[in-house]
Formats: sequence, C-alpha cells, structure tokens
Amino acid sequence: GTTFNITLQLKKSNGPARVKETHELEHLPVGVRILAAEDNPINQLILSKALSDQQVKLTLCQNGQEAIEHLKTETFDIVLMDIKMPVMNGDEAIRIIRNELELKELPIIVLTANATEQDRDYYINLDTNEFLTKPFEQQQLIHLINKSLKHSF
Repeated sequence: GTTFNITLQLKKSNGPARVKETHELEHLPVGVRILAAEDNPINQLILSKALSDQQVKLTLCQNGQEAIEHLKTETFDIVLMDIKMPVMNGDEAIRIIRNELELKELPIIVLTANATEQDRDYYINLDTNEFLTKPFEQQQLIHLINKSLKHSF
C-alpha cells in the first residue's frame, strides 16, 4: 500500500467559528391583506408557513371563482394567483379582476409550476406584476410581495 504524510500548519482557535449574517431577512409591512388562490392543500400549507412569521392577514381560497367572490366583498393589498385550478383557472380570474372588477392597481403575483420564459412573458402580458415559479423560497416570495406593494402605492 501507499502511505501519505501531510503536514498542515494551523492556528489554534479561541472557540467555535461564528458565521455572521451578511444580509437581513426581509419582512412584509404589518397588516398586509393577502388573498391566495391555490387549489393544492400542500401548496396552501407552504404559503401559510412561508408567511406565518409575518404579521399579515392571509386568506386562502381554492380557485379563481372563490378569489373573485372574495374581491367583490373584501379589500386586499395583493393577490397570489395559481394558474391551473378547477372551476376557474388563474388566467380567467386575472382577466375578470382587471376588466370586470376594474381592480387595475391591485398587485397580482402569479405562482405556478409553468416555468418557461414564454410562460413568464404570457402572464406578465396578462397585466400581472410578478411571476414566481414553484417551488419557491420564502424570501423570494416576501421580496416579490414587497416589490409589488411598493409599485402599487
């Protein structure tokens, strides 16, 4: 067999190394009202968990039709819209929100597994503010919500 001898010159440590945070985590404004149209229970749970440490009011619904019904009677600061849903998909709901309900200034973020550049362009051209592919990181979602809220006021 072969034997290797390696000599390293190391300095003695004064204790465990501590990693400094190089950036602060973003937070949402307190009290932001978020409507999320998402039919998948697991994705609803992920959204709830991603926003659980934020002081926001999250309303979940199962499809675009339920989102429309909520928007007729309640005020929201932003909408998170899945695209592929039963009853009414996100495309149709977005068109109704913009044209029939005339909520042109309400920020809408598309959340979808459709992740091509063509899909992104299509949804941005549908008059949405942002496009986020699933799965997503918590800070990605929070950043896009903050960015969309800043553009809406």
